[in-house]
Amino acid sequence: MESFLFECVEDWAGLFTLNVVLKRKLDGKVFTLSNIYGPTCATLRVSFFRELRYLGQRSQGAWAALGDFNVLYSLEDKNGPPSNSNEILQFREIISDIGLMDLPLLNKSYTWTNGRQCPTLERLDRAFISQAWQLSFPSSSLRALPRPRSDHTPLLLSAHTFVPSSCLFRFESLWLRYPVISEVISQAWNSTVPTSDPFNRFSSKIKNVQQALRTWSIGLTSVIREQTALCLRWIEWLDLAEESRILTTLEYELRPLLKERYDELCLQEEMKWKQRSRVQWLRAGDANTKFFHHTANCRKNRNTFSQLSDGTTSFSTPVSIAEHFLHEPFTVDEVKLAIFSSEPEKAPGPDGFPMLFYQRFWNILKDDIMALFESFHNGSSNLTGLNSSWICPIPKKKHTATARDLRPISLVHSMPKLISKVLATRLQCFLNRLINPFQAAFIKGRNLLDNFFTAHILTHHLHLSKHQAALLKIDFDRAFDHISWHFLFDLLRARGFGERWISWISCLLQSSSTAVLLNGVVGKSFACKRGLRQGDPLSPLLFILCVDVLFRMLHLVSISHSLPAVGVGDATFHTLQFADDMLLFFDGSSRSAAVIKLILNAFSDSSGLKINYQKSAIIPINLHNEQASSLAAFFDCSTHSFPFNYLGLPLSPKKLCKADYLPLIEKLDNRLAGWKGLLLSRGGRLVLLNSVLSSIPTFFCSAYLLPTWVIKSIDKIRRG
Repeated sequence: MESFLFECVEDWAGLFTLNVVLKRKLDGKVFTLSNIYGPTCATLRVSFFRELRYLGQRSQGAWAALGDFNVLYSLEDKNGPPSNSNEILQFREIISDIGLMDLPLLNKSYTWTNGRQCPTLERLDRAFISQAWQLSFPSSSLRALPRPRSDHTPLLLSAHTFVPSSCLFRFESLWLRYPVISEVISQAWNSTVPTSDPFNRFSSKIKNVQQALRTWSIGLTSVIREQTALCLRWIEWLDLAEESRILTTLEYELRPLLKERYDELCLQEEMKWKQRSRVQWLRAGDANTKFFHHTANCRKNRNTFSQLSDGTTSFSTPVSIAEHFLHEPFTVDEVKLAIFSSEPEKAPGPDGFPMLFYQRFWNILKDDIMALFESFHNGSSNLTGLNSSWICPIPKKKHTATARDLRPISLVHSMPKLISKVLATRLQCFLNRLINPFQAAFIKGRNLLDNFFTAHILTHHLHLSKHQAALLKIDFDRAFDHISWHFLFDLLRARGFGERWISWISCLLQSSSTAVLLNGVVGKSFACKRGLRQGDPLSPLLFILCVDVLFRMLHLVSISHSLPAVGVGDATFHTLQFADDMLLFFDGSSRSAAVIKLILNAFSDSSGLKINYQKSAIIPINLHNEQASSLAAFFDCSTHSFPFNYLGLPLSPKKLCKADYLPLIEKLDNRLAGWKGLLLSRGGRLVLLNSVLSSIPTFFCSAYLLPTWVIKSIDKIRRG
């Protein structure tokens, strides 16, 4: 440790820990580092847990605790079933109570091996940090190093203060606190633009508003910070003056004005960090700035990538659609409803304007927006200039090492997104009669629990009746990205959609361009040639129309008796769909498997959708191991056993065991982690409790009765 950077304030050793408190000479900030070596003997674990609680009381400033804890923190920390689920619950409770958070390991899943040919792998080594550490080092990361000799993997904790930033334009919610903003926007919007085309005119006006707001807001953040400090200095001066004399009338009247101004400045700061945190369940104005600030830093850190690897160097008679409704001119009420029913502060596209901007300034923008919709309806529009988007890669899991670990979400320009939402609202009215009854996603009146209960009843029946069957859990490879546009347009014609509607869809797709937004930097723009944009309101509806074709292909071979259906009594079926999540039931025979694979390949070739057999799985029901292995080899996929996760719930024909409830406890523990309580106001904590407890356990309870011990664990987390 460089002596000219830090001085040692205190150090001490426990039975299982070595600890040091350091003070940074530059600014006097205090840091606590704890090196952990947990006991391998289970009888000493109580003493170890007690020492961890003691560290929580004694640590100072920003705290990092890292080392070999010799205890699992999650079910995912072992490549087999956990040996002791009670220890996991106790460990998580302690970490939450002392206000620490787990720092994800970026490039490995496990840190220990028993060295056998078929090894047991566990993650016993990890790092926990406090919220003060996260605020001090917002770009902290944990990486595994090579393991040349030991059975443990060495870990490197990197603590950085650098957070990537960008100069991209973003409309700030806090600007609405200034009355002059309406005048700035009105003048910029109503300035003369040299074009009569509605789309080009709208694009030019948006750019004018961007430039006007950039100019107006220069230095605003510094002004807020300076005025906040000035208010505090004046309040402190008045407090000191009051101790020595009676305040003058002017001074007495100044105090409430200073307090009012200070509260307003704090609210603006809170609004700024709330917008960056993307937290939707908590409102600004409840003194939760620290929580929003911390969440924004965590979100930016989580979405920042240091390196990525690519892993290598026939239909029945067409349905008649009510064209008079789908094709009728767009109305002001229809467009206004689409704007005002949108989330106001969802992440904006390349234009930088969230729907909050259009909601607040609707009266100024209305005429130009409606002219744009009229041009689009008449087919005279040129969307190329506006129909842009940014692909924002979002990590699917904690360990993000390759591009396949990322979910590409499109941040679409607000106007094409608004057009898509209006079209999606119209299409939604007809989906119920267009899509098979076993597709539960994106259709009003249908629920994913319908599919879960259907799957649960059938697996339970097959298990009890000793009927041989198999489940094929199908995973599509980047489903939205691979849809063939030619397939989609032919499908729309076959289902009875008119040419005007198809031309609208074609215009939205073929005029689109996109660029990758990575670490706040926008890459080179390129034209799209296939696929549907995730983040576009119309994309999910078009996607389920496409995958409905697969259901109908399977249904045709089923009614021709080429693929025997399975079911309960007279109620037989073969497929359950929830968007791209698909379960296929069949009798487990090699003949049925051959028919299924033939259909899957035919659908894949025509639609562009690729089946990811490596992520698909066979789940056998009353089949011998040899039969299950043979099916898995035929489909080139793995075999899973019950219970397995289906639509966020454990699906099993048998009663769930204790370990099956642990993911629920972990999810609640992560959402109600102790460090969040330290950052939130009392009102914010109540909102968090009600938000989490009314969603996660309620969803689980809709399928299963919770055992008493689970309810007690939830209450313990809630009280903690």
